[in-house]
Amino acid sequence: MKGFTLIELLVVVLIIGILASVALPQYQKAVQKTRTMRLISLLRSISEAENVYYMANGTYTTQFEDLDIGMPSGGRLITGRRLEYGDFYCYLQSFDDNPYSFSAYCNDKSPGAPTLERYFARDYFICWAEKNEDSLSWRVCQSISGKSPTHNALYAGFQV
Repeated sequence: MKGFTLIELLVVVLIIGILASVALPQYQKAVQKTRTMRLISLLRSISEAENVYYMANGTYTTQFEDLDIGMPSGGRLITGRRLEYGDFYCYLQSFDDNPYSFSAYCNDKSPGAPTLERYFARDYFICWAEKNEDSLSWRVCQSISGKSPTHNALYAGFQV
């Protein structure tokens, strides 16, 4: 007898389907974590440029034009404080003149991506996640920070 029976073929397809259903969420998490780490690197560069600006001027800035930083190519300045790329954007903000309120946050536009924030006067990043513990952003925040976002604040602070 040559060939496979229909049952054997169905069993093989079933096994491949089970393996794919187990592997796909891990693959999505790995891809999103890589994209998020790229934003962490960019936020670190923005933060260092802000600290240089602070040492020279005694205050932080909310304008990208004031910073001496080499931004990745392909970006366009939407406003002085918002820089946008094809798949993510970064924004400089301040809530008042308090040095602890100046921050930058970057968001990957892909579905399930967490938002990252860095306050310049503090030595840590914040990873903002969706409310659902099973969401991709929650798992990515947990993966890069080493701790789960808190239920009430939905973020995890971490140092890199």
